[in-house]
Order: sequence, then C-alpha cells, then structure tokens
Amino acid sequence: MTSDAAITFASAKEAEVQFLQNDAWRKEGIGDFMSGKYRSGLGGHEGKK
Repeated sequence: MTSDAAITFASAKEAEVQFLQNDAWRKEGIGDFMSGKYRSGLGGHEGKK
C-alpha cells in the first residue's frame, strides 16, 4: 500500500468511526476534559460521569 493510499484509508476509517459513534468523543470526552471532569494520564474516562 502506498503512503497516499494508507492516509486515505486511515482518514476514511476515522470518518466512519465518527459517524458510527455520533462523534461522541468530541461531544463528551473533550467537554469533560475542558471542564476538569477528566484528566489525561490518570485513568480511563469510563465511569467519570
């Protein structure tokens, strides 16, 4: 696989995951990080709500 094909494939998979998850990682994950509910490196995001 060429590097261009690999980048195109990775971009398509990213778009697919965003669609299937309804872009939840941006809506919840980043919002929780910005509000201080989640701090990276200190465990998972699960169960923090």
